[in-house]
Amino acid sequence: VLTAGLWVYLQDQVFLFPKRSTGSYVLLKPSQNRAMDRFTICLSYYSDLPKPNFGLFSASSRAHANEILIFKEADGYEVSLRNQPVVFKVPKEKTQQAWEDLCVAWDSATGILQLWLNRVPLPRKVVTKGYRIQEDLVILLGQDQDSYGGSLAIQQAFEGELGNVYLWDTVLSADQMRDFHGQEGSTPLLNWLDLSYEIKGEVMVVPSLF
Repeated sequence: VLTAGLWVYLQDQVFLFPKRSTGSYVLLKPSQNRAMDRFTICLSYYSDLPKPNFGLFSASSRAHANEILIFKEADGYEVSLRNQPVVFKVPKEKTQQAWEDLCVAWDSATGILQLWLNRVPLPRKVVTKGYRIQEDLVILLGQDQDSYGGSLAIQQAFEGELGNVYLWDTVLSADQMRDFHGQEGSTPLLNWLDLSYEIKGEVMVVPSLF
């Protein structure tokens, strides 16, 4: 089932991915398509898969399948920019079988890549200094694109609930990261409260329980 061209006020709602499937995902449509030399992406998710290994946010370009990829691994997160992966390890005591709040920020001027988990920063990394994120993005939630808009694998598909998705073309401050409510910074290119998206497969919009 394809639900096309939706603009829905999603406050107190989430996307429910009932099972892993290459046919189930959410296609996001930014308010503007433009190249970015910095960004912040924030989202919340909950999955009880015993061995997590799934794509959360996948943005591909014609040049790079992983223009931006946020991928959950069993012991942390992999963030890829321009097909260059960076791994953030998460200590076991910081993992939880509950909702996770995740923010990823990057600045081309320095190459510094940040990952904040539940409003706490992990050690920063450096990747693709001087690069600009391409503007011809296909953005999917719940998958890992291995080609432009496709080549999805069920072993990398998401199962669970996902919401509160935002994308800015700026880097939020540390104070904004710690007190994230979705209204920080300039007008977001992806705004959970005014989101343009398409649903494919068995994904549903349901009331949030958190």
